[in-house]
Amino acid sequence: MNKWLSWKFEVTTCDGKRKIITRSIDLTNYSSEGDNDLADFSFEGKEFKIIETSVKNQPSFDKDIDVVDPNIAPTSITGPTEAYAGDDIILVAEGGKIVTAGSKYVWTEGSVNGKVIAGAETSTLKIKAANNTKKYFVYITGNKTDYASTEVKILTISRKADRINGPAFVCNNTTKKISLEVIGGGLGETPSGGKAEWVWRINSETGPIIERGQRISIDQPVTPTTYFVAPEGVNEVGSISHQIEVVAPTDFSKATIITSMTKICQGQNVNLELQGANLNASSKINWYETNGDHFKKIISNSLSFSFTPQKTSTYGVYVTDQCVTTPELQTIITVVENSILPDEITLDTSSKGRVVKLSINTTKAKLNNNSNWIWYISNEVTKYDDSNKPVGAQILNSGSTNINFNAIKAKTIAVKAFGECESNEQVTLSVPRKLDKYFFFTIGASSNEMGNLATKVITVGSHRVYLRTRQSLNATAIGDYKTNSFVTDGKSITNFPANSGNYYSFNGEKVNVRSSYTLGFFLNQNDVKVYLGGGIGSQSYYNGVDISSYQNGTSPTKSWAQNVNYNNSGAELEAGVSVKLKPFYMMAGASYLMGSAPSKGYISVDLNVGFAF
Repeated sequence: MNKWLSWKFEVTTCDGKRKIITRSIDLTNYSSEGDNDLADFSFEGKEFKIIETSVKNQPSFDKDIDVVDPNIAPTSITGPTEAYAGDDIILVAEGGKIVTAGSKYVWTEGSVNGKVIAGAETSTLKIKAANNTKKYFVYITGNKTDYASTEVKILTISRKADRINGPAFVCNNTTKKISLEVIGGGLGETPSGGKAEWVWRINSETGPIIERGQRISIDQPVTPTTYFVAPEGVNEVGSISHQIEVVAPTDFSKATIITSMTKICQGQNVNLELQGANLNASSKINWYETNGDHFKKIISNSLSFSFTPQKTSTYGVYVTDQCVTTPELQTIITVVENSILPDEITLDTSSKGRVVKLSINTTKAKLNNNSNWIWYISNEVTKYDDSNKPVGAQILNSGSTNINFNAIKAKTIAVKAFGECESNEQVTLSVPRKLDKYFFFTIGASSNEMGNLATKVITVGSHRVYLRTRQSLNATAIGDYKTNSFVTDGKSITNFPANSGNYYSFNGEKVNVRSSYTLGFFLNQNDVKVYLGGGIGSQSYYNGVDISSYQNGTSPTKSWAQNVNYNNSGAELEAGVSVKLKPFYMMAGASYLMGSAPSKGYISVDLNVGFAF
């Protein structure tokens, strides 16, 4: 039977890992053959050690095993070994190391198998000192045999308190109990079981005793008082003190609000001041603004202040201190808001005639409650009265958002708000002159040598030009005056023979024949216009005569004698004035008809009326 020699090596590999490697050789075969070559069983490593050697009847073919380091148990606990009961203490496990995943520290008290301290799973333990001496143990899960321990002894000497918990002040308008409590410190004990106690005194460390115990309840003081407390009876130490002030609350019974103005124009400053209040050191003044809702916006904490209200609001004040919140005082400040002027004036020229419509957009413009709109003709020297109403300017309208304006001439029109709290700001518009476009028709009469109204005048035209005619409408009613046999130089005829065989005599008939055509234009474009015109015209004056044989007055023959002094024909000029009183139209003027020798020309006067449309 063959014998096998086996080794177990602990090897640190070249990459730093630790492994358990097993190797075996056949002692019988290798020995008989003298072959000791172990190359087939070689391995590499930085260092190794043999941890087991054995001779067996069969070889060991165990697989390589990775070596895992075990957790390292703590060796000691550091931290206080003495403490007063209730002190915060910190204990730290030293020398331990957790390697295995899932392992943790376990802290117990009394013994390693004692009560496990909940929540303590790290190397640090934070607890309050017990009322008596106690041992603490720590180990890592899985290895309770390797542990560390420490003992914390509880001191029995007294310790001065850290502080007194209690009110810093009381109000003299109340009567109540107050609580005072010792925070920190410690009460000592004697070996025989005696124990110190907390003793309370007033005014000094040796003053009269008022109470005993860690927490006391007493009547509030009526004057500023200092309280002292110290552990007395065992290992006495010094006391600590706590002072309580007695505070008089704010007296608001005579308080009033003083305001510089209760009604202002938007943008003006107002000063508010609280007077008559008896304040203490802790008093806090609270000025607020409210607009009828429950929300009060604090705007100042000063005794007096200046500000610029933006709208009508209620302003109030109250005081808070350590003892009270006072009643509230209020005042209302009325803000007259500035009017908002329109962006522009709108011009509407669609209506007939010279009238234009001016208006403002009221969706963007806004008047305050005490103001109104006023329209006027603006100029550089316009002045304003106390309500900022124009003085010395031509006022066109007051109170309307639109006006009609007769644009006979170009003007700068202004609109502004006037009234309480208004400014001199205005909105202007340059309104150009507007032509009055229309047509007209007139009929009338023109003067003549007859002194009657037989000469008619008819005129048609527009706002710029016209056409006129003058005609003697009765001329055709008197025979054929154009077939005349005689001439004369006067308006009457003295009977005399025209030749040896005939006589004529003036029969009293006469006729003025007038005809003209003129074209003219207007020199201006107002309701009252001056016109000039020219054209051609004629005028003849005839006397009626009876012609008979010499010394025979029966059966005379009618004829006409032309008056050479009133015989005119040629160019005709005219001028005059027209007046438009819509819808009526009137023209008055004169014309000059150039004469023919021996005539000196003729001047006639025209008057005619009609309609413009």
